[in-house]
Amino acid sequence: MTASEDSLDLMSLKARYFRTLDTKQWDDFRLLFADNLQFFVDEQSHESVRQLLQTSPADSPSSVISPAGSYRTPTIVGADEFVEYISRSLASAITVHQGHTPEIAVSSDGTATGVWAMYDWVEDVHRGLSLKGWGHYHEEYELDIDGRWQIKRMELTRLRVDMTSPDRGLSTPVAPWTRSTAAK
Repeated sequence: MTASEDSLDLMSLKARYFRTLDTKQWDDFRLLFADNLQFFVDEQSHESVRQLLQTSPADSPSSVISPAGSYRTPTIVGADEFVEYISRSLASAITVHQGHTPEIAVSSDGTATGVWAMYDWVEDVHRGLSLKGWGHYHEEYELDIDGRWQIKRMELTRLRVDMTSPDRGLSTPVAPWTRSTAAK
């Protein structure tokens, strides 16, 4: 495969990341990550996201979530742990994630790196919380034994986070999993 083909595959991988995350297709989402995934989030983002996603300290046991959120210590280690935490945290939220302007570098040893500008909107009316964020994903990728790219390391840095009140009926949820609850 050429570096251009690998770059296109990595762009497709990240597109699947955003789609399966927002549509809550957790089994497909899990396939995107190496088993030994390391997820890092900067301290400011860590606190904003904790505030939005956690209902109690028990939602993120210290064995899964690093209290420091520093880049020396992963915030979450393990793909299964990451997917379980995200799926539980976003269970009642509607999310929109977008990635833009990828900077991808492919190495000849089956690894690659990428930086993606990002925007995310997470709203959970049941918790009365809403977040809009802008920043970057810094990622490392590797080929699995079947020759498919997977995310091995992901750092989320934020340039701006706006905590807002959730939309209280000004728009209609259109996500399939929200339609039955929106009519009630």
